[in-house]
Amino acid sequence: MNGVRHSNRRFCATAFFAAIVLVSSTGCRREAAESNVPPTPQADALSSVADPATETETQPPGASAFADSMTPPSLAADPTSISPPDARSAAVDPTPAPPHESISPPIAETPRLQLAPQLPAPRLADFLKLVDIEMRNVASGRRPFRDAAEANAELKRLSQLKLQAATQLEERSQPTDPERLLAIRGQLQALSHLAGLGDLNSALKLEKLAQAHLTSEDTGLASDSLLVLTGLEMEKLQNGVTTDSGELLTLIDRIVASPQPPDVSALMVMGQALTVLRGYGDDEGSEQIRLAILDAFAEHPNQAVAEMAISLAGAPQFEAIDQAIGDFLEGRPVETQRWREIVRQTLQEAPEIASVRYLAGASLQFESGGNAELSEATFEELTGFVGLDEDCVAEIRLATQAAQARREIIGQIVEIELPSADGTPLSLSDLQGRVVLMPFWAIAVPDSLSVLQTLETLRQKSPGEVEIIGMNLDDEDAPVDEFLEQSPVAFRSFRSRPKSPGGAHEIAARFGVVSLPFVVILDRQGRVSAINLTGRKLPDQVERAMAP
Repeated sequence: MNGVRHSNRRFCATAFFAAIVLVSSTGCRREAAESNVPPTPQADALSSVADPATETETQPPGASAFADSMTPPSLAADPTSISPPDARSAAVDPTPAPPHESISPPIAETPRLQLAPQLPAPRLADFLKLVDIEMRNVASGRRPFRDAAEANAELKRLSQLKLQAATQLEERSQPTDPERLLAIRGQLQALSHLAGLGDLNSALKLEKLAQAHLTSEDTGLASDSLLVLTGLEMEKLQNGVTTDSGELLTLIDRIVASPQPPDVSALMVMGQALTVLRGYGDDEGSEQIRLAILDAFAEHPNQAVAEMAISLAGAPQFEAIDQAIGDFLEGRPVETQRWREIVRQTLQEAPEIASVRYLAGASLQFESGGNAELSEATFEELTGFVGLDEDCVAEIRLATQAAQARREIIGQIVEIELPSADGTPLSLSDLQGRVVLMPFWAIAVPDSLSVLQTLETLRQKSPGEVEIIGMNLDDEDAPVDEFLEQSPVAFRSFRSRPKSPGGAHEIAARFGVVSLPFVVILDRQGRVSAINLTGRKLPDQVERAMAP
C-alpha cells in the first residue's frame, strides 16, 4: 500500500465535484458526456460552480470549462473534432468579471422554484430536470444574488428540493420503471451537492447510497456510484481520515476495468485523483494513475478528450510545445525554425494520434494570434513527416482541409439558407449595411458562448451598426427549445442540423470549424471579414469590418 503524507489543508468538496460530473442540466444522459471537454479537475470544484466570479485562468490546451453532461455537436468533416483552443488564449477580456456577471443577460426575476405536493411520477421526473436547469442558472450567475453566500444558500435549497423530489419519485415508481434509475441518480447528485456544501450527514448518506448501487445491473448507475466513492475516498485522504492511498488506487483500477468504458466523467475524477496524490508526494501512486489515464484516453477518438487526458497526465513530450505556446501568447518571439524543430522532435518521440492533435491545437493558437507562418509551418512538418499511421494521416488531412476552408472563405459573400432556432424567418440579406457577428454555438458546449458578453458589448457600442446572428450546431434531438425558454440568449440564430445523429454539419465544414468558440465577422456588404477562434482581438476585427 502507498502512503500519503497527512495535511490539515481542507480539500474543497470532492463530493460536490462528483456531483458536477453527474448532473444532467437538461435531462440528457451522463454517458453522453464522452464527446465533451471537461473542466480542468485541478480547479476548485465548489468555487467554480457556487461562485461564478471564480474562474480558472490557466487550463491545459484543449481544456473547456464544461460541467454538464450533454453531448456537443459533431463539427466539420470529422464528427469527433470539437476541441477549443488552449484556454489560456480563450479569455475574452483580461478584466475579471464582477461577481455573478454572466456571459449572457440575467434572467428576469421569477418566483423561486418550489415542489408541489403529491406530484405523480412523470411530473416528479420533469421537476428534477427543472431543478437542474435552475441550478445551472444560479451557478452561471444568471440569477441575481448579492454575493456568493446567497448563491450558495439557493444552491443548497435547490439541492434539498432535488433530494426530496428524487426520493418521492423512487417511492412512487416500480423497480422496473425507467423513473427508478432517474430517482436514484437524482439522489446521488443531490446528496453530492449537499455534501460539497458542508453537510456531513449528506456525505454519510451519499457513501451509503453509492455503496448500495456499486454493483447495480445498470452499468451507468454502477459507474456513477463508483465515481462518487472515488471522490469520497479523495476527501478522506485530504482530510487525514486515512493516509493510505491503496483504496483510491483500487477504485481507479475499477473505473478503468468497468464494463462501461471510462468516459469524460471518469477522466475528470482520475485527473483529480492524480492531482491529490501528486500534492502529497505519492510518486508511485500518481504514476500509476497517470499511466492509467494515458492507457484509457490518449488514443480516444474524440480529439478534445485525448488532449485533455494528455494534459492531465502531464506527458513530458509536450513540454516544449507548451513553452512555445506560452511564449507566443505572452508576446515573446517564437522563431519558425525552432518551432519546426519542436514539431519534428515531438513526432519522433511520439509518432501517434495524440501528438498530431496536440500540434494541430498549437497551430490554432498561432492562427488565432495572427501568425500564419507558424501555423502553416506546423502543417508542413506534419504532412512531411514519414512514419505516421493511417489515423494520424487522416487527422492531419482533416485539420489541413479545415484550415484551408477558413482561409478560402475570407472575402466571400455569405448566403445561408437554414431555418432559425426559434422557427421564425431569418435572413442575412435583411442585415445589409451592418456588421454581423456570427458565433457558432451549442447548448452542449457552454464555452461556445464564452464570447457572448464581448459580442454584446460591441453591439451596444455601435447600435444599429453591429448585429449578432448565431449559428446553432446542436443535434436534432437536443433540447434547444427548452434551453432557449429557460436561458434565453441575446441574439437570434440559424439552426444547423447534421445529416445524421452525431454526423457532420455542412455549415461547419464550409467555414472550417474545428473548435469552439468560433465567431465569423461579416462586413457591411455581407463578406467574411475575419474569423475569430478565441475571443481575443474581437474589437479590432470588428473595427476593421466597419471601416468604409
